[in-house]
Amino acid sequence: MSVRVGGNQMPDEDLTEIKFRLFDGSDIGPMQCSATSTVASIKSRILAEWPKDKKITPKVASDIKLISAGKILENCKTIAQYRTPFGELPGGIITMHVVVQPSLAKSKTEKSVVEAPKKGSKAPVAVKKKQEKVVNPLFEKRSKQFGIGGALPPKRDLHRFVKWPKVVRIQRQRRILKQRLKVPPAINQFTRTLDKNLATSLFKMLLKYRPEDRAAKKERLQRAQAESEGKTVESKKPIVVKYGLNHVTYLIEQNKAQLVVIAHDVDPIELVVWLPALCRKMEIPYCIVKERHVWGQLSTRKLLQCCA
Repeated sequence: MSVRVGGNQMPDEDLTEIKFRLFDGSDIGPMQCSATSTVASIKSRILAEWPKDKKITPKVASDIKLISAGKILENCKTIAQYRTPFGELPGGIITMHVVVQPSLAKSKTEKSVVEAPKKGSKAPVAVKKKQEKVVNPLFEKRSKQFGIGGALPPKRDLHRFVKWPKVVRIQRQRRILKQRLKVPPAINQFTRTLDKNLATSLFKMLLKYRPEDRAAKKERLQRAQAESEGKTVESKKPIVVKYGLNHVTYLIEQNKAQLVVIAHDVDPIELVVWLPALCRKMEIPYCIVKERHVWGQLSTRKLLQCCA
């Protein structure tokens, strides 16, 4: 692009004559543009006056790039922001260039044109349309589940697989059986346990009546012997929690038990499955609790099936 200034006088600040030099050396113009004209408006004018005999022709204004002093002019800026002071230029001429760079993206209005096959060439192979599968609404699609009790998994390399312990496998199989089979009411009642707050309060209360160990019993007997001054005096036996399935059953039958606590995870369940029915018949209150290993602290055993 060349800016021509007539004579030796300074150019008018309002209008400036501009020549645009194309890639083949030819020029477009001159055009009179104001200093406030934007680069985008100048590109539109160049597109309107583009010679029709050129092999390379821009389709839109965005295909045109204006270059001055090795810099590409931005569309949002004006000529005044890029114009160089004329005193520093030889002869008062600014040289700029026009470059055509077609945009790669196709516009929405463009449509792909299919050329007809030439003579002697093979016609393009017709693409078959995929037939849509007819889905019967009576058959539901169910995804396979390869867990315990589910679909058989495909054969695979088991070299790096870990074999689960027998206890874990039995627990998972028992859970699947309870989901698949109808559980009798006598067994299902063991799922209705005390909540955590009530079970904690009951445990703290029964902990006060924990049975004495051997050392405490020996100390109690020695204290009773010292108080009797050599005479045999029976000391009062403290009230403690009674445990053991046979012992608790005897207390229930004799109607001496005041409260019966039963563990929910007794294995096998047949050991205590009849105990709630016996308590209801003898009109003795009972409750079912979790974590029998924790309730074992009330006795001298590790686990506690029931206590009274």
